[in-house]
Amino acid sequence: MRDRLQLIPAVSFAMTPARLPQSSKKVMKILDSGRAMTQKDLVKKTNLHPRTVRFALKKLKEQKLLIEKLKMDDLRQIMYQIRFTEGQKLPLAGT
Repeated sequence: MRDRLQLIPAVSFAMTPARLPQSSKKVMKILDSGRAMTQKDLVKKTNLHPRTVRFALKKLKEQKLLIEKLKMDDLRQIMYQIRFTEGQKLPLAGT
């Protein structure tokens, strides 16, 4: 049995923009407008399931591609915005 096992080399599987899940790319495309949005807004705009949007936001946060800030009129909600400066665009390959 051990003869059949193949060793997998230690490779870094860090998420680059090209390796992001499709849901994360879709969320980034919506946020590319520059406007900060809540998770609820993103669910409406992307037509994705709320759990899928949470997963997409988690992956984007892991890559430090998002800024989180509190919504001033309702401090229970978090606003999400792209972490790029003006003129800088995210290279979303395959979208």
